[in-house]
Order: sequence, then structure tokens, then C-alpha cells
Amino acid sequence: MKKRIKHPRLPSGFGTIRYLGEKRSRPYQVRAAASMDGDQVIPGEILAYVEDWYKGFALLTAYNAHTWHPGDDIEESLILEDEGLDGVVRRLLDDYRHISGKRFQIAKQTTFLNVCEAWYKDKYENPSKRTFSQATKDNIQKGVRRLEVLYDRPFAMLRLDDLQAAIDDIDAPTMQEAARTVLHGVYQYAIARDIVDRDYSMQLKLDAHVRKNGTPFTPKEIKTIWAHRDEPIPEMMLIMIYSGFRISAFADMKVDLKKRYFQGGIKTDAGKNRIVPIHPTIYPLVKKRLERYDGKFIPYEAVRTIGYGITKWCRAHGMSHTPHHTRHTFSMLCEKYEVKENDRKRLLGHHFKDVTNEVYGHRDLEDLRKEIEKIPICEKL
Repeated sequence: MKKRIKHPRLPSGFGTIRYLGEKRSRPYQVRAAASMDGDQVIPGEILAYVEDWYKGFALLTAYNAHTWHPGDDIEESLILEDEGLDGVVRRLLDDYRHISGKRFQIAKQTTFLNVCEAWYKDKYENPSKRTFSQATKDNIQKGVRRLEVLYDRPFAMLRLDDLQAAIDDIDAPTMQEAARTVLHGVYQYAIARDIVDRDYSMQLKLDAHVRKNGTPFTPKEIKTIWAHRDEPIPEMMLIMIYSGFRISAFADMKVDLKKRYFQGGIKTDAGKNRIVPIHPTIYPLVKKRLERYDGKFIPYEAVRTIGYGITKWCRAHGMSHTPHHTRHTFSMLCEKYEVKENDRKRLLGHHFKDVTNEVYGHRDLEDLRKEIEKIPICEKL
């Protein structure tokens, strides 16, 4: 197979030239740049099919400079009689200089928020595509909000340093991950629609603290939280510390107060709908919270902000923690007070890698209750 020549990358907002295969007599498709209409991306018009990349470049240049229009004869418009090669090059350079300023003005009008909204609507609100859970959409929206510093920036003018600075300004590890996921999606969307031609999001790095294990709450910190248990935020934190569930699992958690157990979980098959006994130290908090919020753990209006509320409360009380650290704390307490390792995995919703436990491991509610109650009540940690 003949090796195809690698051509220069076209500027953002210039248009595209795509190679469609060697079997075509005119294998290069020339297309105008995409444009934005509110939060909608309008694909660029297909201008022509040509036999040579450089002819496509000349055509795009003339089109953007308005010296060639769709329907005009390509040969007559691009190669003027008696002009010569020097004249063709000179005219192309003049056209290119003319459109550079204009292209810059157009690029400035398409902001990061414009593209972000168009991407979200196309992926998460398009009825003809995959349906996502509300929890997934909420997490993506949180990631979008954490990138607010980029909202008014021209999308095509953003570079790696701009994106990295926005990520570095996010202090919550899980939100750094969510924001990076947003940027990956937005850039894939933008490239597919010729808004930009390079994905800077692939080179983003998260802070070191994102990649290391989460930091459990210390016994002293847990006692501080316990001292504020009459407040809604610390109340929720204690319930999470003594159950091991992720915060998002509480949005639709099932609870049996009579038999004293939770049933819920998200993310993995092993974690979904698992049963965890309610530890005695949090039973009064669980009962009171469900009564206060009409059978819910998290009031509807606080579903999107409860995580940030926990992080903010911790900072105000001299703690550097995120909501997910409550899960690490539960795991640490299980280990410290010698909860059986296999039951610790069951309570956390972790997958077993061995057939013996995966297929033949059977534990009932009372077996798990006996193990979880090895963890002492808050005052005795």
C-alpha cells in the first residue's frame, strides 16, 4: 500500500480536508468549518471533492476569503490565465492574510461554555442516544461547574496550560476527575465537528493527592463530628463512616428500620443492592434523618450540593477531607477492629477474585451484623 503523505494541520475554524481513500478519483473532501447557533453545532458545508490536498487547501483559503464561492468552476477560479506559479502563491498568501483576522474574530465568539453546553445536550439529553442515570448526569454537571473559570474563554484559543490551571484550582480529588472527564468529552465532540483539531485534554495531569489512597478520618476527627451530630452535615457524615456507602448511593437508598439494615449501592455489580446492617451508633441518626426528610437521606434540593457541603464543613473544622474519605474510614475501622476480610469486602461491595468466595460464600444479615458491630461506638474509638 502506498504510504500517504502527512499534510500540515489546518488552523482551528479554517475548515477540513479529509482523505476518503485511494480508490476515488477525487479522494479529498473539502468542507467548510462548523459554526455555533446558540448551543447547537452546525456542520460545515461540503464544498468540493478534489484530487490533491493542496488544491483543497487553496480552495478553502479562497472560500474563506470570499474569492471563491460554491458553484464556481474550481480550475478557473484557482488557476488564473497567465498568472504563473508565483502569482498563484502570492494570491493564496494574500487570501490567507485576509482571512486570519476574520477567523480570529469568529473563534472568539465560540466560548468554552457554548461548546460544553452543546456537548452535554448531544450526549446526555439526546433521546436517540444512550440513556444515562441521573447520578451520572449530576456528576458530569458538577464537573462542568468546577470549570467555570473557562466559561467565557474562546474555545479555539484554549491551550494545555489553561486547562491544567483550571484543573489545579479544583481542590477535591473526585471533582478533578469529573472535570477531566468533562474536558475529554468536550474535546472529542469539538474535534468531530471541526471546531478544533487538537485534544489538549489528553495531556492533563491530576494532582498527586488524587492518585494516592484516600485519607481516613482519625478517631479524634470522628469524635469532633460526633460532637456536632445534631447538625445535618455531620449527621450524614457519621452515617457514611459507619456504613461504607458512597454519598451518591444515599440518593435512593432503601432502609428497613425494623430489621435494621441498608440496601443500596452503585457503580459495580458486586456493590449494587448490597445489604449492610445499621450500626447501633448511627441507628438514632438514621431514624431521625429519615423522619426529617420524609423518608429520604438527602433532601431533593441538596442532592447536587451535599458533597461540597461536607468538604466545606470539614475545612471549617480544620479537617482536609472529601466525602469519599468516609468510605476509606469505614474500611480502616473494619481492618482495625478485625472485621473478617471477606465480610469487609461484602460490606464495601468489592468484587471477589476467587471462585470460593464469589460462588460459594454465603453470609446472612446476622453474620454481617456480628462483624460490623466489632467496630465500637463513636465515644469509644
